[in-house]
Amino acid sequence: MREVGGGTGLATRSFAERGLRMLCLESDEPMAERARRNRERFENVELSRSHSGDDYCALLQTCSDHPLLEEQQRIGLLAGVSSTIEAHRGSIQLDYVMRLFMAVRVD
Repeated sequence: MREVGGGTGLATRSFAERGLRMLCLESDEPMAERARRNRERFENVELSRSHSGDDYCALLQTCSDHPLLEEQQRIGLLAGVSSTIEAHRGSIQLDYVMRLFMAVRVD
């Protein structure tokens, strides 16, 4: 199993305790150090500070909506993602924005 961003160890611990073999990919050095400490008691967990474009693209196909794209679009997108990661030696920064909108019901 691959986990991208395994620094906090919350998901890692849960899966590792169930015996799953894991490769945790963490590019941020402080979080990688935290991940190293968290995984010390698990022999079935490996940590890597970088990952290949193919590794990341394999993950994208399992935990995103990319499989819903038409095949040619998906192939092109994943090829671009993979080549970008390889061009940056296995590490890129992705910034995500999450927005939460709250509404109040008015009767």
